[in-house]
Amino acid sequence: MTDSSCEHSTKVVIIGGSIGGLCAGLALHAAGCDVEIRERSAGDHPSRGSGVVVRNEMEVFLEHHGIPVSASIGVPSWIRQRIDLDGNMLDREAAFTRYESWDALHQRLRAAFPEERYHTGSRLTGIGDSDGGVRARFADGREIDCDLLVGADGIGSTCRAILLPEAVPEYAGYVAWHGTIAEEALPLRTVKALGEKHTLYQGYGMQMVAFMIPGTDGDTTPGNRRMDWSWYVKTPEGDAPASLMTDSHGAVHERGVHGNIPDELRERQLQMARALLPPAFLDLFERTGDMSIMKVVDLGVPAMAFGQACLIGDAAFTLRPQTSSGTAKALADALTLAERIAEHPGDVPAALAAWEPGRIADGRRLQLWGRALDDRARSPR
Repeated sequence: MTDSSCEHSTKVVIIGGSIGGLCAGLALHAAGCDVEIRERSAGDHPSRGSGVVVRNEMEVFLEHHGIPVSASIGVPSWIRQRIDLDGNMLDREAAFTRYESWDALHQRLRAAFPEERYHTGSRLTGIGDSDGGVRARFADGREIDCDLLVGADGIGSTCRAILLPEAVPEYAGYVAWHGTIAEEALPLRTVKALGEKHTLYQGYGMQMVAFMIPGTDGDTTPGNRRMDWSWYVKTPEGDAPASLMTDSHGAVHERGVHGNIPDELRERQLQMARALLPPAFLDLFERTGDMSIMKVVDLGVPAMAFGQACLIGDAAFTLRPQTSSGTAKALADALTLAERIAEHPGDVPAALAAWEPGRIADGRRLQLWGRALDDRARSPR
């Protein structure tokens, strides 16, 4: 982690104000760069009621940027376990992990970044050259010149569509049903079976995982937490974008439906759950209110640097969920970017040329690892 200054006060525009964009913003700001974040969503960033792994690198990063990290951050998981259809233990191992809610982590990072430099409702429409730099164009007619443009705008990246239009996400062959449910809404037997553990169930062509995350207000007190679960189901290509991606209002979505799942679809999945899930996991599905269905996709780019622009996080590599590495990868992209910029003051192309090879290699390694984990997890045992 660097505290060096960008000698020429490198002007940086980051497209995307999610976790990856905020990590890049904080790291580059700490390196002395003139940074602003442009987020396309108006107002607060859309909520994502899901859990993320808080690795040591993230804890160090938070502390370095003055964000208090106590022993209570996230909910600890002490055991990784695998169960069978009847809920019996197949194997378990001691493994400490902290799970934080996506929303809580985003709020911590957002609070640490200068408010006046975070702009919402700012939708990128074009990227071009300027005198010695990059020009970003926005839907409101604004044009901003900068020395470095960072595309941190996620799987649906506008930056990637402009810089690398041939790189598009590919359906991985299965969908993820996902939800969170308040601990107090679950039977005691389910809390005892799954609480403070990472639990996996595997069946033919499917798997389900669950772990605890803080409550909606960040509360980690037992009884006030939530259970986060994901059920991955192999689904033919034709079904995913059609019946599963259509909400209760008839609108068809490209990547997923968040809430508004048609009653008949949910009922069909419930019948499948009653036949194929262990009792504790069936409790999670039956008792969760709003849930989502998302297509799992693969994305890997051949390049992350483009003159004085670059792609980081999910805009460049979208990893299989089994790796639990999406947030860690975005942080690593951001930290190394700030380091290379500080090492090459006033020469953004040189900094990106030094930065790119390692990030491409890491993205490909994680992508291959994720596919291997996925293939093994969804194979019959």
